[in-house]
Amino acid sequence: MKVIFFFIACMIAAGVSAEEALEQGPGPLLVNFMTQFYDVQASEVEVTIIEQTATAAKVLAWVGSHQCVMEAVPATTPQAKYGWSSGSMSCEG
Repeated sequence: MKVIFFFIACMIAAGVSAEEALEQGPGPLLVNFMTQFYDVQASEVEVTIIEQTATAAKVLAWVGSHQCVMEAVPATTPQAKYGWSSGSMSCEG
């Protein structure tokens, strides 16, 4: 539970709107999932990159009472719209 509160504090301190996020990357990939799961507009989703390297990323996104954490890796095919693939995802709310 303490981890959830930490992530919420990080979201408030460092969040940017989905429109401000890069068009390619793990952030936009998670925004895309959330717009489909929760039937919201991309502009409503807030995104925080928790950590990102050349080989992996961990992203937090939230809208209303819904929040998701996704671990992603760079896509292996150039056809991937966002250039990244989801490795795992956990959502609450």
